[in-house]
Amino acid sequence: MPAPPFSTDPNHKLSEAEALDNCEREPIELVGTIQPFGALLAVEPESDRIVYVSANIAEWLGHSAESLLGQKMVDYFSPEIIHQRNNALGHSTIEEQREVLGSFDAGDLRCEVFGHVRQGLLLVELQPAPSKQDRSTKGINEVHRCMSRLGRCMTLTDLLETAVEELRHYSGFDRVKAYRFLANGAGEVVAESRAENIDGFLGLRFPAFDIPQSARNLYAKTPIRVIASVTAEQVPVMGEKQPGDALDLSLALLRGLVPVHSMYLANMGVKATLSLPIVVEGKMWGLFAFHHYSERIPDAHVSSGLEMLGSSLSMMVSNTVQQAKLAAVRECARIAPALFVADDSPLGFSVYWQNAASGLASLLPCDGVALLSGETVYRYGACPTEEAIALLLPGLETLASAQASPSNTIALDELKAHFSHLDLNGSAGVLGLLHPVESIEGLLFFRNASSTQVKWAGNPRKNIERSNAGSRLHPRASFEAYQQESASVSDAFVEHDLMVADSLSAALSQALSRMDQQLDQRKRMGLVIRELNHRARNILTLARSMVRQTGASAENIDAFVHSLVNRFEAMSEIQSLLTEHEWKHVDLHGLVARGLGLDKSSFAQQVSLRGRGVGIPPDLASLLSMVLHELLSNALKYGALTTPTGRIEIDWSLEDGKLQLEWVERGGPPVKAPDAKGFGSALIQEALAYEFDAKCDHLFDPSGVTARFSIPMAAQSSGTGDALPGHAPSEPEQLRPFSALVLEDDFVIAREMKEMLLEVGANGVQAVSSIEGALKLLDSGSFDFAMLDANIHGQYSGPVAQRCKALRLPFGFATGYGSKDHELSNAGGLAVLTKPVQKNELIALLMKAGLGKKQS
Repeated sequence: MPAPPFSTDPNHKLSEAEALDNCEREPIELVGTIQPFGALLAVEPESDRIVYVSANIAEWLGHSAESLLGQKMVDYFSPEIIHQRNNALGHSTIEEQREVLGSFDAGDLRCEVFGHVRQGLLLVELQPAPSKQDRSTKGINEVHRCMSRLGRCMTLTDLLETAVEELRHYSGFDRVKAYRFLANGAGEVVAESRAENIDGFLGLRFPAFDIPQSARNLYAKTPIRVIASVTAEQVPVMGEKQPGDALDLSLALLRGLVPVHSMYLANMGVKATLSLPIVVEGKMWGLFAFHHYSERIPDAHVSSGLEMLGSSLSMMVSNTVQQAKLAAVRECARIAPALFVADDSPLGFSVYWQNAASGLASLLPCDGVALLSGETVYRYGACPTEEAIALLLPGLETLASAQASPSNTIALDELKAHFSHLDLNGSAGVLGLLHPVESIEGLLFFRNASSTQVKWAGNPRKNIERSNAGSRLHPRASFEAYQQESASVSDAFVEHDLMVADSLSAALSQALSRMDQQLDQRKRMGLVIRELNHRARNILTLARSMVRQTGASAENIDAFVHSLVNRFEAMSEIQSLLTEHEWKHVDLHGLVARGLGLDKSSFAQQVSLRGRGVGIPPDLASLLSMVLHELLSNALKYGALTTPTGRIEIDWSLEDGKLQLEWVERGGPPVKAPDAKGFGSALIQEALAYEFDAKCDHLFDPSGVTARFSIPMAAQSSGTGDALPGHAPSEPEQLRPFSALVLEDDFVIAREMKEMLLEVGANGVQAVSSIEGALKLLDSGSFDFAMLDANIHGQYSGPVAQRCKALRLPFGFATGYGSKDHELSNAGGLAVLTKPVQKNELIALLMKAGLGKKQS
């Protein structure tokens, strides 16, 4: 028999705890290196100084790293890239995702430029772009085929097994495995696809410390992680004042490898890897791990396809988990009330226990259930003795309090390792709910030993190195199947088991607090569950249809991704609006304006909305917004919004219990009916008729498209009239009427600022995109206030500030960190606001400008 993998030596356990703690504290985002297939520099946005740069930057910019440190970024990149950088710095998402800043040619190499902000610095990544000759042949058809196969999977097992096959075929990697985390943090390979000459890992477990929690947290934020070469020499990052390992590279695609990870992969024999996280409800559920036995990096098209497939798979797994959660909530809500004795019941609790125990045992795989209430232990099925259970509970409470995330739920698959002194009566594992409600001390689910062997990928015993710096984990050298022989290990508890326990705990609390309304509560819980189930099913069905139908008409993968993202964003926007209104009736004016994005679009002036306040129910709101989005997409591609003279008029009214809505396009190119009806046309013409018995007319007159909808509904007046869409009723006005000048070179930002000024009290706003235009307006007009973008097409807007100062016109700056601090602070402005400007900040600035109402 092999040596036991878990040591009982107390000194070893102390070193083990220290090693795990050191591993978790390892700052994997502060590696100080990048991978050699790209280059990186970091810039102080306020001063434009380059403060960090990778040592290989000369290969890309033709200047040494030493010569670039302390220089201005503007001197080494084109005005187009600098301008795009300044605009990107004004985006609220710049600290959460990478933004495309442009591209340039570096000799024979085509270079893509990306940027994101971390710890107040702009990180600029340079990556090679495939040439026309090198572009992958793996196009939209193959991605569409993968999605079609995945969409037909009915179970989680089928989905994961199909996924690894499709991902390996698409990526060309030697092995792809689906790795699912267990309740104790360990992982198990539940699906695998591999080349014939490659050893398999299917069914093997990996200890929890193989992927520390810090690494899991980082994976959850990164949609794809590429390691092109495990053995390649990493490129150091140099700092102007601090070492390169002070730079946070957590969101950088080029982030270098930590030595322990390189050693781990090298011991496995892997030369290149790629990872796609499976994220469910914001946490790591599992991982698709790609292995290759030679150096490999997929081109940009394959990476984009893999990233999209990974995101779609996360959504599909999440939906499956959500469906299981809904079923568990329903079952827990049904069973929980049976554990409580009504105050006027003549029956003892034993009768209630007999009714509830078999139901409890069916909630999750187990061999027995025990409940501790007061001094009494109630048992069902195969359990330890009553005396052992009473002694077991305090020990479980101690272990639960010592968990990394203390909880009233604990799962152990090897009870004997902790309670060898107790008579466990054959029980090997337990899932315990500790004090779920006041009247129950513990509810325990027991499992017998599953087998005499648990297979690990290598010996799971922690390999610990001791040095003056403390104890550290060392990657194991072997990953061959290691059989842990034990007759006291149960099947591992998985995330679903813990979710059932949490649902049961919540259901018990609700049942206890509302015993006098049990019947009513159960009915309402059933309605909520059915509604959630309906929403989840509809959203998944709609998403799958979008993927399939979008792919059927897309010309290439970029078009496919663009169309799909737009549809998903439209769906997400209306879901957010409904959530804000707590899934109650929403105002149709706000729904239309927000669904069409009129608050941030460049075509808003070409769209007019007419109609009084009408409240519509959430199910109609969701579908109607999708119909309007398809009409808008067609108008942007083929209709009225393809020309500056085109107009769209949307009118609605409530007549005889029916919502009458009309969409009319005029001023665009001549219209003809499409030769074939795609997904969008079907949605416009059939969806509302199918779900709401509506009458839908979609007409293609030469003068423009007209769509009319007559929808039966019990509508409610929202009482909002023609109030601004998407905003709560405004507070009493603080500002007197005033006129304003806006200088901003980005149309979307300019329009947003203009609308915000009008909303807070301006009676006239003129916006201009150039310094020259602003100077002309100041010379020819009269204004009470000016809002100036600090950086206009790469130039400081100082001349306009000087003219405002000479005219004694109060003004403020808005900046995306595109200019120097000292320039702004010495220009005479009232304040410098950071984009995106918030409404309360703007009001405070206007009050400072003396535009407040005089108090009587």
